[in-house]
Amino acid sequence: MSSSLSEQEKMAVQVDFLTREDTIVLNDSGAIIEKGLILHGCNPSVRVGDTIIAVNDKQFETNEDLSQILLQEAQAHTKFILTVNRQKGEVETDIKID
Repeated sequence: MSSSLSEQEKMAVQVDFLTREDTIVLNDSGAIIEKGLILHGCNPSVRVGDTIIAVNDKQFETNEDLSQILLQEAQAHTKFILTVNRQKGEVETDIKID
């Protein structure tokens, strides 16, 4: 039986618009949402640890590509869709240490 912490769920997140106050941490393993990315009108909400895999079904090869796509969306002030991978069970349950 595998741990639910290792499973990932692919989700589509509709975002009304993005502003400069939003933060995405880019690293070698991809674009990770950390410190609670603030997206306006986000449905469902994003969580710390969600990994962005596409914007409006456009996949990106490099972090620079993602930055350009997000900059275009921020300047357009229009709704867009983030496709994210979410770790199942990581946030939904409290971790208790006995």
